[in-house]
Amino acid sequence: MFCSSYWAKIFFSPQRARFACVFLLFLLTHAPKVFASATEQIRIITTNDLHSYLKPIYYRYLDDIKPWGKVSREGDYVNKAKIEGKIGGMAHVASMIKKLKAEKPGKNLVFDAGDTWHGGGITFFDKGVAMVKIMNAIGYDAMVPGNWEFFYKNDHFLDLIDRRTFRLLPTISQTKNGKNQRLISISSAKSETKSCYSWLYLSLDSSNISNYWGC
Repeated sequence: MFCSSYWAKIFFSPQRARFACVFLLFLLTHAPKVFASATEQIRIITTNDLHSYLKPIYYRYLDDIKPWGKVSREGDYVNKAKIEGKIGGMAHVASMIKKLKAEKPGKNLVFDAGDTWHGGGITFFDKGVAMVKIMNAIGYDAMVPGNWEFFYKNDHFLDLIDRRTFRLLPTISQTKNGKNQRLISISSAKSETKSCYSWLYLSLDSSNISNYWGC
């Protein structure tokens, strides 16, 4: 499958490759909706690495240049802050997505490529809950978790999954019955006593789809 191919690593940066995987997996699970008309055009709106920064902040990026200081490969932090001021924040993200969606009503898909539920100071208190609520309110269609989503313990990660209203598309692979498979969606079903999760796997050669339940 494309998401695990050698060529994806060559032609895409890690972030772009991850988005390409999200997009292709979303198409697999929403094909009737996306391809309803041969001439239909849709707008793809993407975010990634938001790291739960709810309020605008001064731009900063730490890399491997040592000793760490005000200057890195991204330029002079202090000078950049004087020129640009504080940037970002989820109110700004929500406004931009709303503006873009209004330009093509009913013809938009909003994706997030992960590293979103962990990072900002608020996550030390609510562990990503506020960010999931904000994504629900914005109206995301799908997300693929990044490595930082798995910072949380398993039970809390599954609780965050229960709270979201958008589709989750983890790119997790396994070997089952001698075949390599990739997880393309998670859905949940609750009862009075427990929650169960349906794990849908697609073989990497696209020849077989298997569905497994776990509680």
